[in-house]
Amino acid sequence: MGYRANSKKDCDGKRKNFGLNGLHDHLEQCKAKPKINLNNNQTQRTQTALSINQPKFAYYKKSLPDQYKSKLKDAELKFVVTGSHSFNLLENYGILNLVQTGIEIDANVGLIDVKDIFYGRQTIRQEALSKFEQYTNHIRSLSEQPFK
Repeated sequence: MGYRANSKKDCDGKRKNFGLNGLHDHLEQCKAKPKINLNNNQTQRTQTALSINQPKFAYYKKSLPDQYKSKLKDAELKFVVTGSHSFNLLENYGILNLVQTGIEIDANVGLIDVKDIFYGRQTIRQEALSKFEQYTNHIRSLSEQPFK
């Protein structure tokens, strides 16, 4: 069964973009529905908090607990202020990729201290020089080949 997350046809057959709001609204409704238990031919309604696993593609900031929202905002602010970085850096692909890599490592390895896994400026500088050398050697090898 497929799920079309981005649009819905109206009465004219045209699609209107709803994003993931429908999915998020559905999850909220499912959490609030009373659970019906059938015991000894009696219907018993009990209000329970369902633990619904939200798909990763549908996760967004509003579903973070308030304590993590605050902690994330503080960490981003400290990053900008203490490093004298631009606010635009918080939306830079490189920093987002770095943070996502940390999250993936945490998900697979477990809770770790970032100071224990980051390589540091010297190692990354050497890695950059090594990649540059590989790239220039590749370009040289291409330029030595005859043109077709």
